[in-house]
Amino acid sequence: MGGVSQLKTLTQESWIAIDRSKHGSSSHKVFLTKEGKKIIQDRKKDFQFILLIKEPDAYIFTSEANHYQKLRREGITKGVNKVMRTVSKQLPDQPNIDLILY
Repeated sequence: MGGVSQLKTLTQESWIAIDRSKHGSSSHKVFLTKEGKKIIQDRKKDFQFILLIKEPDAYIFTSEANHYQKLRREGITKGVNKVMRTVSKQLPDQPNIDLILY
Protein backbone atom coordinates (compact mmCIF):
# COMPACT_ATOMS: atom_id res chain seq x y z
CA MET A 1 0.00 0.00 0.00
CA GLY A 2 1.42 3.39 -0.99
CA GLY A 3 1.57 6.49 1.16
CA VAL A 4 -1.36 8.16 -0.63
CA SER A 5 -3.59 5.11 -0.09
CA GLN A 6 -2.69 5.18 3.59
CA LEU A 7 -3.49 8.89 3.77
CA LYS A 8 -6.88 8.29 2.14
CA THR A 9 -7.71 5.57 4.69
CA LEU A 10 -6.53 7.81 7.53
CA THR A 11 -8.66 10.79 6.44
CA GLN A 12 -11.78 8.79 5.57
CA GLU A 13 -11.76 5.96 8.12
CA SER A 14 -9.58 7.40 10.94
CA TRP A 15 -7.06 4.52 10.98
CA ILE A 16 -3.79 3.61 9.29
CA ALA A 17 -1.98 0.32 8.75
CA ILE A 18 1.55 0.30 10.14
CA ASP A 19 3.99 -2.20 8.62
CA ARG A 20 5.63 -4.02 11.52
CA SER A 21 7.23 -6.84 9.57
CA LYS A 22 10.62 -6.06 11.15
CA HIS A 23 9.13 -6.35 14.64
CA GLY A 24 6.68 -9.25 14.43
CA SER A 25 3.32 -9.34 12.70
CA SER A 26 3.27 -7.80 9.25
CA SER A 27 0.56 -5.19 9.79
CA HIS A 28 -1.07 -3.36 12.66
CA LYS A 29 -4.08 -1.00 12.61
CA VAL A 30 -3.63 2.26 14.48
CA PHE A 31 -6.68 4.44 15.13
CA LEU A 32 -6.77 8.22 15.52
CA THR A 33 -7.62 9.74 18.87
CA LYS A 34 -10.32 12.39 19.20
CA GLU A 35 -7.61 15.05 18.99
CA GLY A 36 -6.11 13.38 15.90
CA LYS A 37 -9.48 13.36 14.16
CA LYS A 38 -9.85 17.10 14.87
CA ILE A 39 -6.42 17.82 13.37
CA ILE A 40 -7.32 15.84 10.24
CA GLN A 41 -10.63 17.71 9.98
CA ASP A 42 -8.91 21.09 10.43
CA ARG A 43 -6.44 20.27 7.60
CA LYS A 44 -9.00 18.55 5.34
CA LYS A 45 -8.33 20.82 2.34
CA ASP A 46 -4.59 20.04 2.47
CA PHE A 47 -5.26 16.30 2.47
CA GLN A 48 -7.82 16.58 -0.33
CA PHE A 49 -5.27 18.45 -2.45
CA ILE A 50 -2.68 15.67 -1.97
CA LEU A 51 -5.27 13.02 -2.85
CA LEU A 52 -6.21 14.99 -5.97
CA ILE A 53 -2.69 15.46 -7.38
CA LYS A 54 -1.10 12.11 -6.48
CA GLU A 55 -1.78 8.57 -7.67
CA PRO A 56 -3.16 6.15 -5.02
CA ASP A 57 0.02 4.03 -5.02
CA ALA A 58 2.38 7.03 -4.91
CA TYR A 59 4.47 8.19 -1.99
CA ILE A 60 3.37 11.42 -0.34
CA PHE A 61 6.86 12.91 -0.03
CA THR A 62 9.05 12.37 -3.08
CA SER A 63 12.47 13.33 -4.33
CA GLU A 64 12.54 16.58 -6.31
CA ALA A 65 14.58 14.87 -9.03
CA ASN A 66 12.38 11.77 -9.23
CA HIS A 67 8.70 12.05 -8.30
CA TYR A 68 8.40 8.25 -8.09
CA GLN A 69 11.17 7.86 -5.51
CA LYS A 70 10.27 8.33 -1.87
CA LEU A 71 12.05 11.08 -0.02
CA ARG A 72 14.62 9.70 2.38
CA ARG A 73 15.32 11.02 5.86
CA GLU A 74 18.62 12.50 4.69
CA GLY A 75 16.84 14.52 2.01
CA ILE A 76 14.39 15.92 4.52
CA THR A 77 17.21 16.84 6.91
CA LYS A 78 19.14 18.53 4.09
CA GLY A 79 16.07 20.59 3.09
CA VAL A 80 15.30 21.63 6.66
CA ASN A 81 18.93 22.63 7.23
CA LYS A 82 18.93 24.72 4.04
CA VAL A 83 15.82 26.62 5.14
CA MET A 84 17.18 27.10 8.67
CA ARG A 85 20.44 28.56 7.32
CA THR A 86 18.53 31.01 5.12
CA VAL A 87 16.28 32.06 7.99
CA SER A 88 19.17 32.40 10.44
CA LYS A 89 20.95 34.83 8.10
CA GLN A 90 17.91 37.11 8.30
CA LEU A 91 17.90 37.23 12.10
CA PRO A 92 19.53 40.20 13.85
CA ASP A 93 21.88 38.02 15.94
CA GLN A 94 22.67 35.67 13.02
CA PRO A 95 23.23 32.53 15.13
CA ASN A 96 25.57 29.85 13.81
CA ILE A 97 22.96 27.32 12.67
CA ASP A 98 25.63 24.68 11.96
CA LEU A 99 26.09 24.30 15.70
CA ILE A 100 22.37 23.67 16.19
CA LEU A 101 21.57 21.25 13.35
CA TYR A 102 23.62 18.25 12.37
